[in-house]
Amino acid sequence: MRSFDCLKIVLAVRRRREEVEERALMTIGQEILWTRMDRDQLQSELAEIKRSRFREIQSVTLAVHHQSKDARNRDLQQQCIELDAKLRRLKQLHVQQMAVYMAARRSRELVGELEEQNNAAYRADRALREQKWDEDMFLARRLSNSDITISSWQVSATKE
Repeated sequence: MRSFDCLKIVLAVRRRREEVEERALMTIGQEILWTRMDRDQLQSELAEIKRSRFREIQSVTLAVHHQSKDARNRDLQQQCIELDAKLRRLKQLHVQQMAVYMAARRSRELVGELEEQNNAAYRADRALREQKWDEDMFLARRLSNSDITISSWQVSATKE
């Protein structure tokens, strides 16, 4: 197997690895987005609870109703805290995955550059061989034409 074929295989493997790491990075990015959306939704619900509480304070309502709203408020605050912690973990994971992806990308680019250099050297060698072949064919034709001329001259000289 030529080194050219080996480089193609290595490059294909590196491209595949880069694609896998890129998909993992995108998955983490989507998870961050969904977590932010969930947190924003919880925060808007908390804000609505605060607004309704303020209205309810001004009116007469049952204590059970206030207690259930308080319990829901504590629940939502705990969920927000958990989502914030999850978001921090995901951001750290995103940074780590970005480093892995960039390493895979650099590796793929390096092999790509090697393949390009190998292709350029192969093309230069091929062009050199073709040029030599063309020159050999030119000389062969020239010699065969001069042989025909010499032999026809010799034939005509012997007839005279």
